[in-house]
Amino acid sequence: MALTERTIIDKYEIQGYEGRYSVTSDGRVWSHPKGTNTKNGRWLSLDNSGRYPVVSLVKDGQKKRHLVHRIVAQAYVVNPDGLPQVNHINGVRDDNRVENLEWVTASDNRIHAWETGLQEATESHRLSAKKAAKDRRLFDDQTVVDIRSKYETGNTSQRKLAVEYKTSQAVIQYITSHKLYKEVA
Repeated sequence: MALTERTIIDKYEIQGYEGRYSVTSDGRVWSHPKGTNTKNGRWLSLDNSGRYPVVSLVKDGQKKRHLVHRIVAQAYVVNPDGLPQVNHINGVRDDNRVENLEWVTASDNRIHAWETGLQEATESHRLSAKKAAKDRRLFDDQTVVDIRSKYETGNTSQRKLAVEYKTSQAVIQYITSHKLYKEVA
């Protein structure tokens, strides 16, 4: 069966292009019906000629190219800390499925690329990036251990921990699920 707008339930309108374009959780972009030439809408082709797949979107007569993985992440991946970059967890740049994307700092993105062999780095690059990431941390390692320990006992909620540690519940959720401070045991 051909993919049409009706066969895709999992689709969100693209921020800034509401009513014009939508994106699916696997990185496909749908162009909504605009006139007589596209009265049924259509799936847009991605440009894979660069480092990352991009798609051209038009608004008010202006055409702009957008990275597909950023569009998917903005629609589907929670970013409570306002992190600036999107990382492909498995290192495959054209795998834009939502479960393969995460928001990270530039430093964390570089470290991931080095650890997975996507890029080479000298030891001084690695130390510099790890130091920069650690300097931006909200909590020291012992505080993270304390938060996880308190939550694992079942005697407190993420909301109460957020109030106690003066942060958001989302940050506590990321800490207790080991999505933040992954290296802390």
